[in-house]
Amino acid sequence: SEGDNELSEDELGAGGGGAGHACNITHLGPFGLSSNLTSIGCALALPRRANVSVMMTELTLDARWLTFNVRMCFAFMLGMHLSVSVALLFCSWVLLPPLWTGLHVLWFLVVIVPLLAVSLLFSPRESNMIKLMFSKNTNHLKNFNRFVAYFAVRFLPSCAAAVLLYALALHSLCGGDGVSGCTVLIAGGDDVPKGAGDYTWSGWSSVRRHGLFLAQNVTLFFFVLWAALHSMSCVHRTLSLRVYRPYENRVWLVSCVAALVLQAAFCAVSIWVTRPSDDDPGAVSYSMSDLDWYVYAVGFAWCVPLVGVNEMTKRHDRRLFVRFQKRTKLLFGTKLGLHSPV
Repeated sequence: SEGDNELSEDELGAGGGGAGHACNITHLGPFGLSSNLTSIGCALALPRRANVSVMMTELTLDARWLTFNVRMCFAFMLGMHLSVSVALLFCSWVLLPPLWTGLHVLWFLVVIVPLLAVSLLFSPRESNMIKLMFSKNTNHLKNFNRFVAYFAVRFLPSCAAAVLLYALALHSLCGGDGVSGCTVLIAGGDDVPKGAGDYTWSGWSSVRRHGLFLAQNVTLFFFVLWAALHSMSCVHRTLSLRVYRPYENRVWLVSCVAALVLQAAFCAVSIWVTRPSDDDPGAVSYSMSDLDWYVYAVGFAWCVPLVGVNEMTKRHDRRLFVRFQKRTKLLFGTKLGLHSPV
């Protein structure tokens, strides 16, 4: 009939066969039913009389902002993964006992880092994103040198600070346990190996193993705190904290609190589980109060220069980004369509 041949806007809705379509299936004519069945497999179905230009602009804006956030998410994850490797390497170079165990590394890389990184995808969208100019993706390694430079400036100091904090924690425990022959370095003291399998890291893997676990867990907790501050600078790539406030991303704020709470619980359980048993009278038991005040002072004090270094790096990147935008817009104005962002 004539009513069946005329399609209403509701009959050509923008779904793809959802629950709303199932509720109105009895009110559809043959053409409306055919339209809904055809659009079941479509990710995007445009309703009739829709402003395609506005919808495509919004779709492009959402896609750009999601890509922008994904880029920062993977940059943060890559930086933290490399930081763990570099920190372990630094610790071996200065002849300290292992900075973290395999369980610590697995916990940090599988639980903490993804928790902080995924929250970066939920940063609020900016309306001027559609006006930004981007270069053509013809050289995939053109930003490699810039990433290496930014990693060296933003992440390497935290790796060195973690090793320093770990050494201070071992020195603090070594001076207050009352056991003779204690040394921080694994190559010092009287506990030099005489054969394969005799190495006990100057007693840190035998009588002082609980102190070793305590120092490792305290260092890991502060490293997670610094990772949360690193993620704060990754909420937006170029804007400073004064312009783009990170707490506007509520998901990131909740993720940071959850990461710190989970890490505190992990450290508490790890320290409690690894305490010496009564069957091992020679082992020394330690607690958080055995650490000197300067250990906590260094851990919390590093947060201030860490944020400052990240802000200076972002300010430098902001200048380069603005310069690139001006040059690209100039090329777009003289060679129309060559660098079109749409």
